[in-house]
Amino acid sequence: MTLVINVYGIVQGVGFRPFAKRIADELNLAGFVQNCNGIVVINIIGDKEALDEYVRRLTLSAPPQALITHIETKESNAIITSEPETTEKFVIVTSKSANLKSDYIIPVISPDIATCDSCIEEMYDEENRRSSHYFISCTGCGPRYSIIKDIPYDRDTTTMGKFNMCHDCRKEYETIEDIRCHAQTIACRECGPRLNLKVFDGNYDKKCDETDEELCSTFITENEIDDNTAIERTIELLNNGKIVAVKDIGGYHFVCRTDDITPLRKLRELKRRQNKAFAVMFADIDRIREYAQVNEEEAKLLQNTARPIVLLKKSGNRDFYPEICGDSAYIGAMLPCNPVQMYLVNECGPLVMTSGNLGGEPIITDNENMEHLVMCKGIVSAVLSNDRDILTPLDDSIVRVFDGKCQIVRRGRGYVPLPIKVKEKSDATILASGGDLKGSFCYFKQGQAVMSQYFGDLDDMDAAGAWKSNIKRLAKLHRLKPTVLACDMHPRYYSSQISKMMFDYDKIIPVQHHHAHIASVMAEHNLTGKVLGIAFDGTGMGTDDTIWGSEVLLCEGAEFERLTHLSPITMVGGDEAAKDATLALMCYLKASQIRLDDVYDKIDEDTEKKYAIIEAAVNYSVGAVKSSSMGRLFDAVCALIGIREYNSYEGECAMALEKAANVWLEDRDKSATNDDKTAGEKYIEKIRLEYKDGVWDTIGLIKSVADIIISNNCDSFTKKAAVAYGFHKAIADAVVEYVTVHFYKEYPANPTGIPVALSGGVFMNRIIMTEITEKLREYGHEVYYNEQVPMNDGGIALGQGYVATHRLKSID
Repeated sequence: MTLVINVYGIVQGVGFRPFAKRIADELNLAGFVQNCNGIVVINIIGDKEALDEYVRRLTLSAPPQALITHIETKESNAIITSEPETTEKFVIVTSKSANLKSDYIIPVISPDIATCDSCIEEMYDEENRRSSHYFISCTGCGPRYSIIKDIPYDRDTTTMGKFNMCHDCRKEYETIEDIRCHAQTIACRECGPRLNLKVFDGNYDKKCDETDEELCSTFITENEIDDNTAIERTIELLNNGKIVAVKDIGGYHFVCRTDDITPLRKLRELKRRQNKAFAVMFADIDRIREYAQVNEEEAKLLQNTARPIVLLKKSGNRDFYPEICGDSAYIGAMLPCNPVQMYLVNECGPLVMTSGNLGGEPIITDNENMEHLVMCKGIVSAVLSNDRDILTPLDDSIVRVFDGKCQIVRRGRGYVPLPIKVKEKSDATILASGGDLKGSFCYFKQGQAVMSQYFGDLDDMDAAGAWKSNIKRLAKLHRLKPTVLACDMHPRYYSSQISKMMFDYDKIIPVQHHHAHIASVMAEHNLTGKVLGIAFDGTGMGTDDTIWGSEVLLCEGAEFERLTHLSPITMVGGDEAAKDATLALMCYLKASQIRLDDVYDKIDEDTEKKYAIIEAAVNYSVGAVKSSSMGRLFDAVCALIGIREYNSYEGECAMALEKAANVWLEDRDKSATNDDKTAGEKYIEKIRLEYKDGVWDTIGLIKSVADIIISNNCDSFTKKAAVAYGFHKAIADAVVEYVTVHFYKEYPANPTGIPVALSGGVFMNRIIMTEITEKLREYGHEVYYNEQVPMNDGGIALGQGYVATHRLKSID
């Protein structure tokens, strides 16, 4: 009998066809295997017993990087192929594309995979022909999504297609027992790719503008040097305190040593990055443990094939210059994912490894663009490039461990384009365009959601361009024609405006921002029925045209009801209010009728003028909006306590406030006096967020904090830390009290222990997350939160698609 087997999942680019042939050869079966669109198709001849055994082995012993989502089998009268030898033996045949059915399932494309142990062993073996080969890979590792042009996945449909295989590589490629059998990225020194080092000679003319092509003469091009010399000279540059732009899997990194303050300061100047932490690459976990605490789950994440940046709590044993981690209590640590990184970090020690771009712009992938940037800025000393093109820009993924689970903070290399399986299915192809902050998008079809990578904020022209071009690229790559658009309901969002013009849709479905946050959790965890959603973030247009951000929503399917939130205040200043915490504070003081000189010991002339402008704007409704944003409340309280007054990057004040609260929780017994601790405990008791008239009393909370500042001298950091923790505790207590008391009083028909979903950027705060989840679980509630997509706006596209799927279902 002949059996036709369709295998779905990550089955291309992982050695699945050689694996399928090896099993067939072991069982003496004839037939063929081929890549077809995004799946593997097998036609195989044999008796029933042998074929059953074949399918069993196929399912249970797939290659390590394969992920079989499901297998379809059906009997056939004859084997269908143009190659006659398939009736005599089992062969791997040429890939093909086929016409797609309406119920076409989105193919799963392998993400980029860190260099495997087997390849590393070869790389360090001086007797091996791939010794010190900086592009070594096999069927189980190497670049995948970043270099793929089209499916089916073959060498000529990747950017490796321009490198012809040498005789030895061709022999390995065709040898079924070899780990590089049908490895499309197979290469060696003879085949290429090759490294290229260009060193900047330092003759930078500051009068030249960024479009001056004559600056090209300031590079010393070293095309004739071999790869080993390029690496050696790069190491020498780094060890001499230089910054080097290094081309990696998903784009360029700016790289420098961690123990030299001069390049660190120059790098901050180049990136326009005042305080935000840099990621650090280490050679191994033992070296990481010198600086940070690493538990078992974090160690697994550091070593997994995605090689993400993992946010780790500082150990206190050793620390870096403040220019690396800023005021953060965490280190963004990572291990090398490719040979070039391995050699650099092994020879130089821990290295700053930050995205090769200017602040807010997308990561650079093109060699000429990076060289032009370096020439214009005159800060980076060299560019270590290669001649393998990158088609998909991918920042390093960022993850953390919470409650023993991995949470993706930024979705990028190693995780994209892995699909998220969702319960609700739709025959329609849905494009969910996300939001304008932390731009990303998502395609939905047949119960699969494919989330894009992070592109940055879409107010940057280059970031918006990358976002738009990748929407088209992913549609082409996956053979998708979106007929439904799910977008943010804000009419002026770029993500909504532009996506509406990109395709000819049958239906456009606007989705409220915070509803999308909660729906993203529901989609991830396949939650059905009613869910109590708590969405805390900085902004998002509400259905009443005010700014929301502290929402408790009762969600079910495509619908939601707004239950409670912070009492709104009048906010002015537009986008600047999200950066300037003193501006937010002044709006809260104005709303609370608290005098400026009551909370400030000294008021300079500029502050007085600023407050006068804010007062006038509020009084005359100039640029004024009603806001119930939790993010702005965090900013205001941070400034009120005197911890930080400006966000040089998103969330900086909130993180500083959290760090101060952690000082109270973790360090007060070590460093605080008894008087400070006693005073601090009293402060915490005074800070409350009361539930009044159906909302949380924002003004009352601000007054309770201001009263402490006004009537008590917070002259020590311990006292400030106590107020910071008291604020956190008040927020968490208010949420728990609402869910366990007020919700059931006002909505008695709802079942006890209703599932609770948490989402939004504020929930990156570990104190808020921990106190709410632990207490709600004590009351019998299951608590869910984002894991596979970010809790911030980088995850809302998943929620938009979920809502659209349910809305289409209700229409049908």
